[in-house]
Amino acid sequence: MANSPAWVNKVLGSKKYKALALNEETIHDLIRQVEADGIPAKQVEKAVREKYHNIVAPYLEDVDYQAAMLELDQISDHDITRLYPFAEKMLRAHTSTNERMEILDEFYGHIAGQFPEKNELTIADLACAMNPLAIQWMQLPQGCEFLAYDLNGARIALINCYFQKLAINAQAIHADILVDTPNEPVDAVFFFKEAHRFEQRQKGSTRKLLRQINAPLIFVSLPSRNMTGRHDLKLKHTKIMQEAIKDMDWQMQINEFGKELLFTIRK
Repeated sequence: MANSPAWVNKVLGSKKYKALALNEETIHDLIRQVEADGIPAKQVEKAVREKYHNIVAPYLEDVDYQAAMLELDQISDHDITRLYPFAEKMLRAHTSTNERMEILDEFYGHIAGQFPEKNELTIADLACAMNPLAIQWMQLPQGCEFLAYDLNGARIALINCYFQKLAINAQAIHADILVDTPNEPVDAVFFFKEAHRFEQRQKGSTRKLLRQINAPLIFVSLPSRNMTGRHDLKLKHTKIMQEAIKDMDWQMQINEFGKELLFTIRK
């Protein structure tokens, strides 16, 4: 972006964030937000840094993407005896997907049962995190196209390499979906364990996102309990989704799998 404040590149290039290759447009979006909120010019940098860290914090997991890419490079194409265990290890390395590992078949079996019966199905996974590496558990119909979007550029590169090794019709795309929401028509959308974080970033963003998504079927999930398991989040997170579809002529079904609430929305 032209005329960016000098501190923007300093933030993006910091040791903490640099390895993640995060989307630059995110920080510019935050600048626009805090300026619109009337934050004094001298306080803009501090406010943006705080918001940016809150967004990025979930990405600061203990995954060495460079090492993971080197490991993946050593696996031959189509060698599912090594590719699948690699994917499972990566899924367990990320808190969100690790919590789902014990219910993968049940979780994705339920979702697959909702897909429309048609050839050449297209599915988009928004703010995907490590979820695309579970593609072998997703029970997708033959010939399905799978598109994944995420803010973390290092993770996107790893996912694309994995897709290429499997030689499947799938692609991972580096994007901040709040800034650049995909609106190409697809048959179904996944949006897993991110709506609560999006609401912290920008209240009402879940409703805005769902309205922009060009799909008749949307699967949104949210944690039913906090990470320690001590606090029940069902009412709080159900309220987020109820507000997101308020006054919309949509149907929403709620199911629970493990520590995860799954909201199935039909437009």
